[in-house]
Amino acid sequence: MKSMKLGQSTLEVPVIAIGCMRINGLSKPEAERFIQTALDGGANFFDHADIYGGGTCEEIFADAIHMNSTVREKIIPEPTNYCKPTAVKYYQCQ
Repeated sequence: MKSMKLGQSTLEVPVIAIGCMRINGLSKPEAERFIQTALDGGANFFDHADIYGGGTCEEIFADAIHMNSTVREKIIPEPTNYCKPTAVKYYQCQ
């Protein structure tokens, strides 16, 4: 899988991030299979946000990898920040 350097860091990540927004619709075995398939395919960059599923997507992801430190060391979660919908009127994406 093609990779690139992440920002100014030395981390190499695939050019494709694996989105986890709808992982809360999966059973635990399905989530485990989803994550393992991504890892087997060379993915290690997972898009997490605390607003995905009201935070449940992160919990399901953690359960699916069994908080295994060996697996955890291979994964780069995308850090995000939560903003209340009333706090920001407009977003500028660049």
